[in-house]
Amino acid sequence: MNLAESTTLEPRPKVSLLTIFTSYFVVGLTAFVARQQAAETLSQEARTAFYGLRRQVQTQPSLVARDEALALIKPVLADVASEISAALAVDYTALTR
Repeated sequence: MNLAESTTLEPRPKVSLLTIFTSYFVVGLTAFVARQQAAETLSQEARTAFYGLRRQVQTQPSLVARDEALALIKPVLADVASEISAALAVDYTALTR
């Protein structure tokens, strides 16, 4: 048996541009906050770049749609949790933590 026959390749997970974009923003945000907390004086250029990136994330259509969908589904899920709690006579949300 040769190496090619004994080796199986796992498919690579697909990563969306939205995931990459969001990850890039989170890394940038973390670095920005860490620099601020270290009392580092940030240049106007660094602040402008950060706020520009934040604005792009906040107005990105896929993220806006996701936030709107989450806002719509959260009350429904809260109602479902309440109904489950009533049926079980136990606080369902406490059980899920």
